[in-house]
Amino acid sequence: MPRNKQESLSQSVPEIDDRLGDLYQQLNHQEEYIEPDERYQVEDLMAQGGLKDIHKAFDCKASRYVAMAFPKDDSKESEEAFRREAQISALLEHSNIIPVYDMGWLKQPFFTMKLVQGESLNKAIYNQPLNKSLQVFIKICDAISYAHSRGVVHLDLKPDNVCIDNFGEVFVYDWGMALRLYIPEDDMNFLSPDIQGASNECKGTPAFMAPEQLTPNKKVVDERTDIFSLGGLLYSILTKKVPFDIKSFNSKRELIAPSKRSPELHIDNGLVAVCLKAMSENPDQRYQTVDELRHEIDLYLDGFAPSAENASFLKTLSLLVRRHKKICVTVMIAFTIITTL
Repeated sequence: MPRNKQESLSQSVPEIDDRLGDLYQQLNHQEEYIEPDERYQVEDLMAQGGLKDIHKAFDCKASRYVAMAFPKDDSKESEEAFRREAQISALLEHSNIIPVYDMGWLKQPFFTMKLVQGESLNKAIYNQPLNKSLQVFIKICDAISYAHSRGVVHLDLKPDNVCIDNFGEVFVYDWGMALRLYIPEDDMNFLSPDIQGASNECKGTPAFMAPEQLTPNKKVVDERTDIFSLGGLLYSILTKKVPFDIKSFNSKRELIAPSKRSPELHIDNGLVAVCLKAMSENPDQRYQTVDELRHEIDLYLDGFAPSAENASFLKTLSLLVRRHKKICVTVMIAFTIITTL
């Protein structure tokens, strides 16, 4: 190689090395730990739950807005319950459950979640067709079925705890009352199960609570408790009303069939039967898994009679004709022509 080319190459190499070194230092600096008070810019209060306040906050490290939760008070019991909710929420990684991004301390415990822009199911059921609301209900069932597979029950399912974002995605949130009943086999998250019966205090929303939640010191809750509340969600979707118009834990409740509660809506008998079975007083008479309940709604949406309805032959035949309308019309025309000839 000519001498002048060697000299020019040797002069350019240090310049390239310097640039690469600067780039490495810059990337390495970005990965350094940032204190929460520097990372998060806490803004307005967005919502309040039973245990927490939720603020809108800007995450300077990720350059995005998040929902940031803080405990409502600084008592030891409140902080422990708050941390437990954060741990359970982080355990549940599902497309229809709001994800947890971060947990830490900022003058008090906090955790951050995906910031969802949209409306609650409580508002959506008034603004969309029944079948669209039932599609939302199926996604809620998927989320709760997944939680049950991880040994977790929600115990506070209601329309206000379901959000639909601006793109139609459905999210279940507020796991403040959730319990972990057991650790499934081959589950690598060893978050300890909760002890039931430790408190006589009733917690939740009376209009959607299962009967066994009203006497926590005497009865044990399980997955079927959530199924009752899912039935309550279905009741609200069908009637545009809450299942029980009560706010006190001591009030007597009487379940009125959806078809009688809102007769003007002409609710399908199959959906009424599904709703009433899910909300049976006796847990043994409810659907035993969320997947069973979900399958019933799938049957209805596909044009079949749910098994809970015990449909008559005429109803089954009419549904068959409705599912195969074009074929049936063609057969009838052909039959008429042949008969006439």
